[in-house]
Amino acid sequence: MKKYSSKIFCLFLLCALAAVACTSVDGGVRSSPLPTGGVPATATPAEPEAAPSPCASPSPQNTPAITPPATATPAASPQAAQTNGQDMAPAYSVSTRSVKRDGISVTYPQVEGLANAAAQQAINDTIDKTVQQAIADMGKEDTYSLNFEVMTQDEQILSLVMKGGLYYQGSAHPTSFAYTYNFDLATGQSRSLMAGRDPAYIAQAVQAGKITILNGDDEMKGYVVEYLTQVLDPEILGAAMAQADNGSADGVMTFEKDGQLCLVLPVTHALGDYCLARVDGVQ
Repeated sequence: MKKYSSKIFCLFLLCALAAVACTSVDGGVRSSPLPTGGVPATATPAEPEAAPSPCASPSPQNTPAITPPATATPAASPQAAQTNGQDMAPAYSVSTRSVKRDGISVTYPQVEGLANAAAQQAINDTIDKTVQQAIADMGKEDTYSLNFEVMTQDEQILSLVMKGGLYYQGSAHPTSFAYTYNFDLATGQSRSLMAGRDPAYIAQAVQAGKITILNGDDEMKGYVVEYLTQVLDPEILGAAMAQADNGSADGVMTFEKDGQLCLVLPVTHALGDYCLARVDGVQ
């Protein structure tokens, strides 16, 4: 890891300069338009994260909400469920809806064909309301993009990662973000995959380097691993892990991929604002 030391110092210097500039024109710091207030629930969509983080996102100004037209198209390659070692397609599909206008480019998922109609409606309402609120919060000169990836799609769970970027007029730079949903198909509610697990153990695994970074090129992955294992304060990571999926800005979020626990972890802006990490050996 020594080869990254000088580069990491430069990255922190850049992040420190960016943090000074991350205020709105009127001097107020803005927060990212992600779901907050706990794991997104059907009745209460919100905006993400609030554990201490090295680089917080700016916050939006309110503008009138809009209702975009729905355009259903097949989602990109959802995973098949595994039953008794054989692949078996789940009995529902994930389609997409899109919103395109000046400064806004959003693609988000909707569930179709689920036998439990109430659960399907709850899932779609949760996703749709969060997206609509984020769009409504964008100013005329702001930009917002969003897409998604299906990480697990089977008969028990639909695990999604929503990824995007935003820029608020007057901010020093654009910000990248990610948030997750883990829908229980029996209830239609999104839940935390940290339930039943020891957050302290997961935090220790991350800081011991027992992770695989899923996004970014090989060089950036090396910087991210060094940051998580050598630079990030263990107490900060432990506190964030204990509050995983609480819907607060710059917090930790969970998702499932290939049957394993994965995390969205906040990192500095210079490192991409967030990373996707698989916790190796944790089912």
